[in-house]
Amino acid sequence: MSEKDKVPDSPAIPRPGNKPYYIAPACETCKTPLVLNDLLENPDTPEEEIWYDEFICPKCLDGIYMDWPESEWKNYELSQKDLEDCITLEQFLEEDRLE
Repeated sequence: MSEKDKVPDSPAIPRPGNKPYYIAPACETCKTPLVLNDLLENPDTPEEEIWYDEFICPKCLDGIYMDWPESEWKNYELSQKDLEDCITLEQFLEEDRLE
């Protein structure tokens, strides 16, 4: 398997043709092809500084589309549920002052 055919398992792994691998390749709103966020911001970004999992619609500029496999989204959702019971640092310090 060539490097170009490798399944991207990290944000540092280039996607074939710099197109999303796990998500739809076009904007959900206007259907414009997504582009790498780092290259839209600076076309001269060195390869080692590009996050290959961050795409953006160059027309809508409506946010970052994360090119993650479904399993990563599930892990992210689970980690967010873990945070629901957390308090902010400010809340912690306030509680500590009240004691």
